[in-house]
Amino acid sequence: MNKVIYSLVFLIVSGLLITALILYYQPSTYETEKPTDNQPAIYESMSGVTAWQYNNQGKKTQSLKMSSWKQFVKDPVVYMTSPTLKVENDDGSLWEIESQFGQGTPTSSGSKSAKFDKVMLLENVQVLQTQTDATTLHLKTEELTYQPEKQWVSSKVPVTVTRNNMHLQANSLFAELDKKMIQFSGQVNSIYEKENN
Repeated sequence: MNKVIYSLVFLIVSGLLITALILYYQPSTYETEKPTDNQPAIYESMSGVTAWQYNNQGKKTQSLKMSSWKQFVKDPVVYMTSPTLKVENDDGSLWEIESQFGQGTPTSSGSKSAKFDKVMLLENVQVLQTQTDATTLHLKTEELTYQPEKQWVSSKVPVTVTRNNMHLQANSLFAELDKKMIQFSGQVNSIYEKENN
């Protein structure tokens, strides 16, 4: 009986030793895989990210949240998933902008700064502006570019805007937030519905 037990133990130990040697000398796929031209190497990747920007007086002027962010080697652009941008103006108005995807160009290449020179939001872009008097503006488009330093917002694709009783459609827009100016371009159609009292 002891001979059978020793034989089984020997077989088990030998099998574990052979398995360990095979696993030890087998190359790891993650160490040997190299990115191809179609699959660039990731420089950094994060999830649950929030970036803030402050003015010269130390007041928070905007925040950018996203479910994930990736940056690839030799590419300064940050690629975002589900970004939400909030811009707080000095007059108390608030802009809330969200989309499915986004791209941010950092203030300076190679910097770990969370500031962006330009943020481009893509696919199902929704903008909600709330004034201090509770007046709201709702904008929908498929692409929107925001330049924080200049306080510019632009879109080169069709936009739809709703504000109280006004509905507007245009081929593009350009806005200077600090001047409270929005310019619609291309074919612009608007409808104003009179309130029934």
